[in-house]
Amino acid sequence: MKIIYVTAQVPWGSGETFILPEVQEILRQGHQVTVIPLRPTRVLALGSNAAQVASVSIHLPFLGIRTLSMALAEAIRHPMRTLAVLWHIFQYSGSSRKVLKNLAVLPKGLAIAWLIHRLKVDHIHAHWASTPATAAYIVANLCGLPWSFTAHRWDIGENNMLLEKARSAKFIRAISKDGQAEIQRIIGNVLASKCHVVHMGVDLTHISVSESLASGDIGRQERLFTLACPANMVLIKGHRYLIEACSLLKQRGHSFLCWLFGDGPLEQELRDQVQTAGLESVVRFRGRWAHDDIIKLYREGTVDVVVLPSINTASGEKEGIPVSLMEAMAMGIPVISTPTGGISELLEGGAGILVAEKDALALVNALEILMNDIPAWRAISERGRLKVKEDFNEEKVIRDLFTHMALQEGQRV
Repeated sequence: MKIIYVTAQVPWGSGETFILPEVQEILRQGHQVTVIPLRPTRVLALGSNAAQVASVSIHLPFLGIRTLSMALAEAIRHPMRTLAVLWHIFQYSGSSRKVLKNLAVLPKGLAIAWLIHRLKVDHIHAHWASTPATAAYIVANLCGLPWSFTAHRWDIGENNMLLEKARSAKFIRAISKDGQAEIQRIIGNVLASKCHVVHMGVDLTHISVSESLASGDIGRQERLFTLACPANMVLIKGHRYLIEACSLLKQRGHSFLCWLFGDGPLEQELRDQVQTAGLESVVRFRGRWAHDDIIKLYREGTVDVVVLPSINTASGEKEGIPVSLMEAMAMGIPVISTPTGGISELLEGGAGILVAEKDALALVNALEILMNDIPAWRAISERGRLKVKEDFNEEKVIRDLFTHMALQEGQRV
């Protein structure tokens, strides 16, 4: 099958790196895929994964002479379809802010449609139910293509034309049961059957448990117990509670390191919190790392636990099922997180440790279990590894996704 993937930025920019292994697995399974990001930056994401995906991507600026000329050509080619799409944006967006967001996407959607007429594809799929799905909706309506989209977390609550997109799309992919339930409440019973849970997955072909992890030797004899938090420094990730937990651990006399991977708008605030608590020697900001390098670090057995203290924000934002947790679990590294969004679905059955959100003391108690009880560490490690292997294997995920995308012969542009 030949498909188009509309993303927000990937493979350019620093976000959405969890999509890269998915595109690679689509290629491994013999399909043709072209990635067209909505708002690509000029800088390619770090790592070899991004480089490979870039080789099957089209870098078309969000706005610019080339984009606008393609958009104009497509509007002239299909004036009535363009007017219909424009009317739907005004009719179904739901608020003036979302009308403006969707109108801003219209030229890029038209330009992608102009490109697709030449590419002769079977299906278009968008990641995010927000403006990437709006772009795919525009393209599908202009080209007569079947389309679908993946809804993650905040993009569901935003509800940007979600009901209209559900009517138009071949199917909706929710990455968790929690997300599926939220989408179905919005789109109603008539369309509920269009929404299917197809998890994000982890590429297990290049992941193996390190010798030190497999043996249960977590290296405490040679180095400090090390916890890692690979997450963008934004409110939903709950970094402040991890830093509070580190302060409590230090007060209890534990020797350890906490590595924070990533960056984001809260980085300076978090650095100030670490400095105020006198944790500079314990909590270390490692910056943004390439996906390949994070996996290598796990494989070397230098991380003992991955912690993601996610929260539900006051604005209603919550997690999907973080791929960062899946990757650690696949490597045999125990994880600690909170029952927010779809995380419980990943860690059910003791595949990880769940603690209450915004509770630094609960984090400390969970960390002390893994620090002091090696048999418990090994048991959680093994349950987590098996959970990912059985339910979040990228190979199986892509087969499931393409089952929903399957087309009849002759349904080409």
